[in-house]
Amino acid sequence: MNRSFLNFGCLKIDHKSSLSSQTWIYEAISLQILKLEIKGTVIRGGGAAVKGIGSNLYHDRIKPAPVSVGENASRAVPSLTRGARSRDFVTKPDWRQIFPVALILMLIPIWNGFPLLYEDTAAYISRPAKVIGPMIGDRSPDWIEPVSRNAGTPPAASEPGAAMDASEEDDIWMAGRSVYWGTAAYLATLLAGPFGVVLLSAFLVAITLTITWFKIIGRTSARELWVVAAALSLATPLGVFVGLMTPDALSGVFVVALAGLATRWDTLSRIERAALLAIACFAALSHDSIVAMSALLLPLAAVALWFISKRPRPSKAAACGLLATPLLVGILGAVVFHAAAIQATGKPPLRMSFLSAHIAHTEFGARAIRVQCKERSFEICKHTDKFPVEWTSFLFDRDPETGVFGPATLEEKRRLNEEQADLMVGAIMRYPFPALEHFAGD
Repeated sequence: MNRSFLNFGCLKIDHKSSLSSQTWIYEAISLQILKLEIKGTVIRGGGAAVKGIGSNLYHDRIKPAPVSVGENASRAVPSLTRGARSRDFVTKPDWRQIFPVALILMLIPIWNGFPLLYEDTAAYISRPAKVIGPMIGDRSPDWIEPVSRNAGTPPAASEPGAAMDASEEDDIWMAGRSVYWGTAAYLATLLAGPFGVVLLSAFLVAITLTITWFKIIGRTSARELWVVAAALSLATPLGVFVGLMTPDALSGVFVVALAGLATRWDTLSRIERAALLAIACFAALSHDSIVAMSALLLPLAAVALWFISKRPRPSKAAACGLLATPLLVGILGAVVFHAAAIQATGKPPLRMSFLSAHIAHTEFGARAIRVQCKERSFEICKHTDKFPVEWTSFLFDRDPETGVFGPATLEEKRRLNEEQADLMVGAIMRYPFPALEHFAGD
């Protein structure tokens, strides 16, 4: 039996060799050594095949085939057939799948007939609506106005301890409720109504899924991608988060994007890297928890990229630096918002008392608050008779009988915010195991 060879630049292929690991195809593609200009053809050697369709390359494990001899190819030109039941390697995703995948991810809000609203949906969108709306002559829709599940009858503005009036609320800049995501969401509602926010989330998730499916996982079937998207939409919380008018869906998107960048940096194109980095940066701007998540995951992602990438060390160092972009963008966004709030109101932005709300939600937390109130005077001590209370009622109910943060005055809200860290530390010190179990589960 004769041994025949194919030469492509510096790549030499022996069609009789087993090539069991198919490493040469991976390296040839990632280093762009192998260039095929033939459309719709398969070049097949012993145990591997390469298909060129435009700029796409695939490789399959198939049986060796006879070769025909040509003068200018080291006397070897493979037969043009493709193997079956193969796992293909794709050099670029099928961007056309973004639209059907986004539509599949929207099944729950479409079935519901309206996007899913949360208690503080208005907290994200109302500020951009009040700033941008008058500039363009737009009137904010009714669903943007804050709505409490137990609105009750707040005390009159003239009474002591009365809740804030509308003008006082307008002066509050709320931290932790991203004005960046709120602006994007508000502009989306101007273009497509309430479903514009759902479209925004669905397309960001769909772009990430499409890149992940074709380039990170290495699958090629669009129908299988649709099935996976349907399963994620209907059998996991993703479909609900896509339909929810908050940036919560971006947390999972951020993790997937960062993992893809860390493990497949060499094989992703510049456009794909830019898309994943842009989505990760927008996610970091959209929620403070994603900035904290980025700080925790960045070292792991950098280590993974450093050991997986085959690039020279300077190139790997630059790639690791780019992985830090979402964290830096998130921090910069928070600093700019804080400075803008002080410039506009003379005071720092107000944060919701999430820590206190989650402490007051539990039996051990209610006991810890009562114990601490005997030792120090906290603003929250006025409400100990309500505890334990559902944390959403603590934050969002404006009824003084059930709400704590909602019906409070501006100064009371600031005091509730300032004391929550001390309350949490006190609860953990007094009830360490219940506290750690609760916060880990939460």
